[in-house]
Amino acid sequence: MLNLYLLVLVGLLALTARVLSLLALHLLPTGCNPLHDPVSRYANTRYGVLDGVQKFAGGVCTLSLAGALALLRAPVSGLGLVVLSVNGLALLLLVTVPAKTADKDAPRSRRWMLHLVLALVSFTTIALAAGVLTAPILAWPSWQGSALLLTIAGIWTPVSVVLFIVAGGLARWRPYLGLFQRAISLGTICWLGAVLIPLLR
Repeated sequence: MLNLYLLVLVGLLALTARVLSLLALHLLPTGCNPLHDPVSRYANTRYGVLDGVQKFAGGVCTLSLAGALALLRAPVSGLGLVVLSVNGLALLLLVTVPAKTADKDAPRSRRWMLHLVLALVSFTTIALAAGVLTAPILAWPSWQGSALLLTIAGIWTPVSVVLFIVAGGLARWRPYLGLFQRAISLGTICWLGAVLIPLLR
């Protein structure tokens, strides 16, 4: 059980690092507009390293959670564990291909396309993970204390991803992509925290 405890601890520390990095990016004078600009736009600011930190921390967190649930042998869907792991890998890979201002002038460049694909993979996989894993996790007594937050976040996250994807295809909603992306981040953070924290007890 020591390995389980270490995985959970690493996951929570990584989640904390992600939250602090995102908060810093939103409080520092980056010149980005949270309502309109995607989070990846922070990579082009003087504080761009924090964007890499939050992505790396997010990847470590989801991979740690996937490992912890596997070690616990929780009665959860294998598909859920796979998509959770894919989410972690996608976030780690995103650190290597940050969105750059120059990519605006070459939207079909290989780096831009890779960044876009990895970002979409990260969004869809966390939505699938929350959708597939929430109900089985709630069936365990250990998570009864965080059932309300887990339920809300388990619904909020997939809905936010759907809205984000729809907004990308609607000219009227497109200016608010930044807002929908931050809704995804909020749901993801709450869901991961609600799953991880009870594992320390």
